[in-house]
Amino acid sequence: MKEDGVMLKEQRQLEILKIVEQKQFVKVEELAQQLSCAEITIRRDIQQLADKKKLEKVHGGAKVLGGLAEMRDFEVEKRQQTYIEEKQEIAKVAATYIKDGMSIYLDAGSTVSYIIKYLQGQDVHVYTHGIHHIPLLLEYHIPFSLIGGFVKPKTQATVGEVTLKQLQILHFNLAFMGANAYDEAFGFSTPDISEGLVKQTIIEQSDDVYVLMDTSKLDKKSHVQFAKLTDITGIISE
Repeated sequence: MKEDGVMLKEQRQLEILKIVEQKQFVKVEELAQQLSCAEITIRRDIQQLADKKKLEKVHGGAKVLGGLAEMRDFEVEKRQQTYIEEKQEIAKVAATYIKDGMSIYLDAGSTVSYIIKYLQGQDVHVYTHGIHHIPLLLEYHIPFSLIGGFVKPKTQATVGEVTLKQLQILHFNLAFMGANAYDEAFGFSTPDISEGLVKQTIIEQSDDVYVLMDTSKLDKKSHVQFAKLTDITGIISE
């Protein structure tokens, strides 16, 4: 019986490592639900795995060791299917900053998409380089302008010189930005330098900037820094 117990524990911890590796960050309650066991058991497993330097224990859950963010882009469809409840709550808070008459910039992040429904019926004009935002903007009859440029298929975002030149002649009252990672010392970062330059320019052209991030992005670094905390108005996270 003891051998079975040890074996079950080993299998469970192996599954925890697989899930953490896949998602980069995962909450205790999510692991408990997925593995059908008590949260106290998961916390004990996380502590033991952290002691063995196999993952990093953080408040409320666990993340990959070293706090590294994913160094490559994922298809926007995949990103939209993760942390859905968190992203919905983040968008709800973000929407409270929107006022009639504003020009609003929507970055090409998956969390930013959830704001669009709150723009319905408001006297605003949206700018974006996120092609995947277009169906919802049309569905909710929201006036918008698409920033042109070279289209990146994975992120469905326009980038490059044409994109930057258009952004440099525009002004935005409010910008909602996404980020692949945030580290207190390094700041906000993304895997791709072309997208980093676009993000940087949007921030420069905006009065107020809020970065929207689910908890999987915190305490991590990606390749390209595009802003420090002092460059933005605030972070909206869950």
